[in-house]
Amino acid sequence: FRRVLFRSPGRVTLPAQASRGCAYAKCTFCTYPAVEGSYRPLKFDPVRSIVAQAESIGAAVSFKDSLVLPERLQDLARLVGGRVPWSACTKLHRTFDRDFLRKLADGGCATLEVGLETFETRAQLLIDKRQSRAVFESTLDAAAAAGIALVVNYMTGFPGTDPREEASFLREVADEVAARAGRLGKLEHNTFELERRSPMGMNPSRFGLRVTGAWPWATVLDWEPAR
Repeated sequence: FRRVLFRSPGRVTLPAQASRGCAYAKCTFCTYPAVEGSYRPLKFDPVRSIVAQAESIGAAVSFKDSLVLPERLQDLARLVGGRVPWSACTKLHRTFDRDFLRKLADGGCATLEVGLETFETRAQLLIDKRQSRAVFESTLDAAAAAGIALVVNYMTGFPGTDPREEASFLREVADEVAARAGRLGKLEHNTFELERRSPMGMNPSRFGLRVTGAWPWATVLDWEPAR
């Protein structure tokens, strides 16, 4: 898993989960909806047990949910109450201001991972994930002020995009993370792969793609633009 409390080297981290599925469930490159099914929150009783165990051994907790909604993040902060550090994966949201993130930090939130993916306009339309530059920048500032580490996932190599434009956006995002978040920011760069159980993989022609290779042991497909 990439969701790590990267500010806590050597600390034992216990996994937990507060929901199944993804509440957004629109990203055309993603397999979470197919693998995990529709979004449903889980009861907090198992989470309480894991947090208690983590507190007893001086461990951290990493929530492995595909996407923890803002309201659920608040619930987790209240449940944990600052007894252990914890991390979670979420999506950029306009509610992530300094006051909101400071309350999460008071509740023990040490790291948030966000799937920014891309600022390239054609790629945002392709993957059905439009995100605001202003919200991204304000979230970086708010996380730094709250003392929350931010892991930013960014992707390049999307079909139909100009590699030079993608590289330019990637540099801009890296500069923003470094300037606004400093040591509390981390950029994770990944390259697009066509996953067979994603919407793009299950219906490639709809997205202007043609599958050129498939292997029974692999989750990814080889592809090229459809002619």
